[in-house]
Amino acid sequence: MPLQNKKKKSVIIAVSVITALALIAGGSLVITSCSKTRDETPENSNFISGTENGIMPMSVDVGTFAATVDGNTTTLTAAINPSNSDNKKVDWAAAWVNPSSAWATGKNVSGYVTVTPASDGALTATVKCLAAFGEKVKITVVSRENPDAKAECTADYRAKILDAVVKSNGTAFPSALLSFNGTHTISFGTTMSVGTITDPYIGVMTTLSVTNSAKNAINAIATGASFNNYAISSDRDATTTAELNMDSSWATAVFSSSWIMYGANQNAVRQGLKTASATTEGCFTLTAVFTGSHSTMTKTYAVKMNTASLTVIPVSMTLNETGIQF
Repeated sequence: MPLQNKKKKSVIIAVSVITALALIAGGSLVITSCSKTRDETPENSNFISGTENGIMPMSVDVGTFAATVDGNTTTLTAAINPSNSDNKKVDWAAAWVNPSSAWATGKNVSGYVTVTPASDGALTATVKCLAAFGEKVKITVVSRENPDAKAECTADYRAKILDAVVKSNGTAFPSALLSFNGTHTISFGTTMSVGTITDPYIGVMTTLSVTNSAKNAINAIATGASFNNYAISSDRDATTTAELNMDSSWATAVFSSSWIMYGANQNAVRQGLKTASATTEGCFTLTAVFTGSHSTMTKTYAVKMNTASLTVIPVSMTLNETGIQF
């Protein structure tokens, strides 16, 4: 029996969602802002379809609030209300929230996010992120029986670190050379992917460690040195700079104060570093770990010295005579 004089009104309401996460490393998809649209009819009343006593879907629930997908796929499950609806088949679709935005213009959403139902009309669908995107994606599921019964989710992409660089006095490693007794301003830079969610903070930890080539070259001249890692920066904001002053304080921290105090050992360091600078491994390994809210990246460089700064210093002096008589 057809429904008589029943006014329908669409409303958006928050929903809880059933979501299964597939953990595949490297993805940055975020499912957010879920809602459902339903037809409001008088209480205790079934919405009658074309066939008598047929029950039409009145609403569809789907999605999750701010579900972080650690991989590049996630499975969404829709729930038809009422649960005894005769036709529970639905259709899924993805579209840009703002297709005319500067980033989305001319781009097909299917090249970035796809929605694939488990089967024709299925209530479950796999959302897959194919590439980083800079405009929000709207995922929609609609009842085939009642197009007014639908639900939506918004997919975001968390911008992540694509590349990073470390520089000394404006020159990027590994081309940058360090100078013994020199002062170096260490700066950092990152290249970020596009995304609809930016990373609010990128931190960087930078460590300088003596290579085996340098250790062997130094020990071949003067044994007894201890070799310690040197922290240039510790969880520093990557937009700031750090100072590396390779003075006596630095030398005692790296080679131990009791050993480096002797001039002969200082020369052993200078000569050993000069020898190591001619090797592929270099004198030091510089390790920089960039850590953001959504991604991390580690950069490792073989660092060599400016050999002009590694001159052998006088450590003692003698005269050919102890005294002169006229």
